[in-house]
Amino acid sequence: MYSLKLASLATVPLLWLLASSGLSAETLPLPTPDTQWVGEVRIVEVGEEDTLMDIARAQGVGYEEIRRANPHLDIWLPGVGNPVTIPSSFLLPDAPRDGIVLNRGEMRLYYFHTAPETGEPQVTTYPVGIGRADRQTPTGQSRITMKMHNPAWYPTENVRADYASRGKELPRTIPPGPDNPLGEYAMMLDIPGYLIHGTNRPDGIGMRVSQGCVRLYPENIESLVEQVPLQTPVVIVDQPIKVALVGGSLMAEVHPSVYGGEEETAFDRERELIRRISDVLTERRDELEGTVDWEWVTEVAKRADGMPYVISRKPASPPE
Repeated sequence: MYSLKLASLATVPLLWLLASSGLSAETLPLPTPDTQWVGEVRIVEVGEEDTLMDIARAQGVGYEEIRRANPHLDIWLPGVGNPVTIPSSFLLPDAPRDGIVLNRGEMRLYYFHTAPETGEPQVTTYPVGIGRADRQTPTGQSRITMKMHNPAWYPTENVRADYASRGKELPRTIPPGPDNPLGEYAMMLDIPGYLIHGTNRPDGIGMRVSQGCVRLYPENIESLVEQVPLQTPVVIVDQPIKVALVGGSLMAEVHPSVYGGEEETAFDRERELIRRISDVLTERRDELEGTVDWEWVTEVAKRADGMPYVISRKPASPPE
């Protein structure tokens, strides 16, 4: 199990890599049914001509994830040789571990499945783009009803009207090709009008840019379509704040609310984080070893950088 010694970024394991050694997506083991924390934070170095978006795609994270983890770096000119933090450690969403769980609150998709070689449970996670603030990706339960290669796009009248309001005339049918926003692969949900699909604009992954559908990097949607059977359940949740007990320590991961508006404050996030802490401790207080570090809770809510932190203190060891 990972070390949980200090209430800081040091509580999350770090792995140094070169920017070129990208993973694109994370497939992580689930050693026990109640595993709640997976992955490792990685540190990579900026290579020649790399932008943060180049590194984000290579390392399997989205725009907002890499920007919040590296607020001191320029998104387009991060500086050759500079270290870049890859936020690739996750608290799993509070949802059934069956098929696809999409947490729009962190703009990330989790696919729970078994390793084909061993049958051991594992999860593969991908960054996603979601709907704009005025065309929110819905929450709820769904299923994969169809898988498509080189899909045509048939925009609805509402979508065509939206484009027209911005001075763009949209045809009734967009054939497969470089101008098709669905990309090369798509999976249809049983929520009418909604898809999980690729994109012809990969820099939009990790942003609110779509008409409500869920977008993945082209290489990620191709891999997901190959793996996911028809009728796979899909649960879409909105959990920008996640809290879990791991090895006796309380952990939290805080993202800004994707649809909370510009008026959201650190105080709003702290209040919601405290509510989530209360929910967890109401059920599992006996498992907490030590006490909640409330000053650190305030700091984590203020940072809202999307990385998991230990927010409790272990009891002091008795003198020998």
